[in-house]
Amino acid sequence: MKNFNIIELNQNKPHLGLLNRLKKFGEDMDIFKRKKNVDFQLDFYILDDFGMTLNENRFKSNLTIGTCMKFTGRDIFILETMINCCGIIAAKIPKMNISQIIESLDTKSLAYINCSRKNHFLNIYFDGTDNYYAIIHGSFSEVKKDTDSLKGLYPFKESYFFRNSDNFVGNHGNYSILIDDLAIEYKETVAKWDVFSKKERANVMKSCFPEAEIVFNESHMTVDANGTVLMGAYFTQDTNKNMYLTEGPEKAAGIFKPLQFNFIPELNGYLIPHGGGIDFDFIEANFHNEETVCFTKKQNSVLVNKLSDLTYGYKPLVKEPTVLLKPFFECKIG
Repeated sequence: MKNFNIIELNQNKPHLGLLNRLKKFGEDMDIFKRKKNVDFQLDFYILDDFGMTLNENRFKSNLTIGTCMKFTGRDIFILETMINCCGIIAAKIPKMNISQIIESLDTKSLAYINCSRKNHFLNIYFDGTDNYYAIIHGSFSEVKKDTDSLKGLYPFKESYFFRNSDNFVGNHGNYSILIDDLAIEYKETVAKWDVFSKKERANVMKSCFPEAEIVFNESHMTVDANGTVLMGAYFTQDTNKNMYLTEGPEKAAGIFKPLQFNFIPELNGYLIPHGGGIDFDFIEANFHNEETVCFTKKQNSVLVNKLSDLTYGYKPLVKEPTVLLKPFFECKIG
């Protein structure tokens, strides 16, 4: 059985440096497969907004964003995917002026959904008529650590899943790997946190706009019903579902139909990018030491202390939407 496939679903040629990072991950998984004598197939699906991650753990493990990862033949999960049920909620709201919008905002709720992060936001859009939409992009810190009711998803040293994982050192990175029953338990836990996150996203939206009509509420850092790991992507089998994709803060958004994207026979559904994606002008990136990242940018090397300090922008929407949503107001609180 071939161990590692990269299936390119994007229209544009993927960045070679990013592809090489995924190949390094695949090489390490092949070493793990041989050392542990476990047989599996690993497929990566690369979407239109394929790009570099801002998450340090994911970056150190050579993983990317705008990517879907699927193990078959064995239940396996890699904790360094850093799944946190981050997602987007979109709602139709009454037409308001900016003063009315500001007055309606629940700053405590927006801080709760981590609305201060660079790529998290609340934006108000309009479609050129009298239709106005609020879109919130965010996540909740509770999902990371063990709680009384649910186990946490992040590989913290004290966490249940990390303590019970197989800590594997490859040629290109270190990995916390769950196999069989533990991998199944983890994916079931993700599903429960996903329910929590969708409910809380709706509560945040309603706290700001009580009359909001929620039209979209999906996670793009999660695990779908097929067990596919979505790292900046959506999965749906509903061809009539409206998908709300954004370029990022202060940028355009759009309403799309699944039929505009790729049907994946093996998954019996559509994989859809989560927006325009983060755009970096770089050739290759590696950790210079434990604290500093070295990026080769054209002819110069750029050192930053952490990934979040790196200057970046957003790619344009990956396709022409059925309805273009123009930005009207942006809010970042937290």
